[in-house]
Amino acid sequence: MTSPALATAVSYSRRGWPVVPIPHQSKNPGFHAWEQLRLTEEDLPARFGDGPQNIGVLLGEPSGWLIDIDLDHARCIEIADQFLPPTPAVFGRPGKPRSHRIYRVTAPVATKKHRSKSAGMLIELRSTGAQTVIPPSTHESGEPITWEDENAEPAAVDPKVLLEAVRQIADAVKIELGEKEAPQPPKPAPERPHRQKPGPAERIPACIDAMRRMEIQDSKDGSLRLFAAACRVVEFNLSDADAIAAIREYAHEQPFPREWSDEEILKRIRDAEALVRRGTIGYRRPVSEGEAEVPSVPLPGGSVCEWDAQRANVVEMRDR
Repeated sequence: MTSPALATAVSYSRRGWPVVPIPHQSKNPGFHAWEQLRLTEEDLPARFGDGPQNIGVLLGEPSGWLIDIDLDHARCIEIADQFLPPTPAVFGRPGKPRSHRIYRVTAPVATKKHRSKSAGMLIELRSTGAQTVIPPSTHESGEPITWEDENAEPAAVDPKVLLEAVRQIADAVKIELGEKEAPQPPKPAPERPHRQKPGPAERIPACIDAMRRMEIQDSKDGSLRLFAAACRVVEFNLSDADAIAAIREYAHEQPFPREWSDEEILKRIRDAEALVRRGTIGYRRPVSEGEAEVPSVPLPGGSVCEWDAQRANVVEMRDR
């Protein structure tokens, strides 16, 4: 009659899980070079007798990358589900239920252990070179080691995901033990001071300064320079009344060859709005398909105004 230990060893072996015989109530195989042991099904009867016996499974490369997440610390067990990916293959014992999670990783990974100064081993990712005592075995305390579901298959997981989850569990427990500082939340970005748009009181003198910098020479009646000034007041988004006042203040400093009426100034402002965008210094109106590359506006007396694309906020005036 086949013993329970032998029947279980055969079952694991047929699943491709290489088994190691381990003495009852022990986790140490008790013989040299067990890491290299590769038992066939024919070898098992000689290694698993009739008496009570524990069973180990080789982890990592020999088993096709079975991995055991061994939750040593009680607090690690409590928070494990917050970090570890789910796997149906879970086992433990009454004193430490759900303390082992079995996965099959999708790429090779080495064993990784996390210890604390005050509480010893916290959590291990166990791989090649390690074995885990698997159900149905007996813990050294006498407690039975059992599966939650003995037919469950381990979840396939990226090893990077497991390594990061194990690290996070260890860090969380170390913080609770006072061995690691909790990460500081990111500082909120400093509030930028609210920048109000300049009102007319600021825009009018700035607009007049821009007029003073215009590189325009009068020709004939000064309509070229008037149009340039009109472009400035549109760029600075002055109201019609403020625009007329600004142009008149500028004309008081640099008179035109003749006096211009308010109606004539407003006409030049309307012409300027066809070329520059209101409230945007240095804007050049986009050129539509089939339109000349440099937009132009005809002025009285046969003159023309063209926008110089290379000198964005300067209007170039010339005679036609």
